[in-house]
Amino acid sequence: MNTTCVSGFFEENDSFSPQQELELLSRSQNGIFILYRTCSEGRYYVLKALQPDYRGKAVYEEMLRKEYEIGAALKHPNIREYYDLFEHPELGNCIKMEWVDGDALSSELPLSRSEHKRLLGQLLDAVSYLHLHQVIHRDLKPDNILVTRNGRNIKLIDFSLADSDSYSILKASAGTPLYAAPEQQEGRKGDCRSDIYSLGVILLPFARNKRQRSVAQKCLRKDAGQRYASVGQLHKAFFPQIQNRVLIMLALLVLVLSGVGLILTDRLQEARSIYRDQTIDNIFLQATELLEEAGGVED
Repeated sequence: MNTTCVSGFFEENDSFSPQQELELLSRSQNGIFILYRTCSEGRYYVLKALQPDYRGKAVYEEMLRKEYEIGAALKHPNIREYYDLFEHPELGNCIKMEWVDGDALSSELPLSRSEHKRLLGQLLDAVSYLHLHQVIHRDLKPDNILVTRNGRNIKLIDFSLADSDSYSILKASAGTPLYAAPEQQEGRKGDCRSDIYSLGVILLPFARNKRQRSVAQKCLRKDAGQRYASVGQLHKAFFPQIQNRVLIMLALLVLVLSGVGLILTDRLQEARSIYRDQTIDNIFLQATELLEEAGGVED
């Protein structure tokens, strides 16, 4: 038998460990939550619990439960999965979540043209999914947006401040000042346009041309009514549909070819009269202008 065609491990497997001790990951900036990584039946998980001073206090226990219930109802490839809410013998009530091996989204992260569109598109798609399910994240910021090391994909995390229309508790304004919309910071009721403001702050450093900068700045308008009404509108403005531009280019190509065809026919003099003021350079100049009107040309 040719062993080079036999599947198997190239080295001895690690011994199976059904359970590992808790590994501290981080403590929340507001001091309420603490996160651990653990391993159960050969798989890593994140456990989110209340710090000792907050355990057993009704408002914080409800905050933990609300986050779990909102997170567990969301099923999207770019949103962290929530598995369970249970009582841990050492941590009290805690949330069991998907372990994501990745780093926070950063404007210093080098992105190719394709990655730029793919990663930011995944982010916008995930937030649009939230809003479709009547959920407002209320704390969108780079620290809550991970880029996975394997495959480089977006994972939206941390719904501790999220809100949904179906809840009557913990409705007070919340967020991170640098990324929160004016209405959030002023204690007024927010909606999906508050998340759109936060997206504007996040997207602005990633804007690659004048059009994208203009789109991000529209998200940052103080009056929520002057921002994009939905993430879908924002997505289309930030990344114009390529189909429209292709159709315009095809139409212009037909125009150019038609002109060349006329010049080569027996109506040469008539064609020269029609096209004497329109050189090929002028035609492509018109093409560029049409493209800009349809959404702009990528830098």
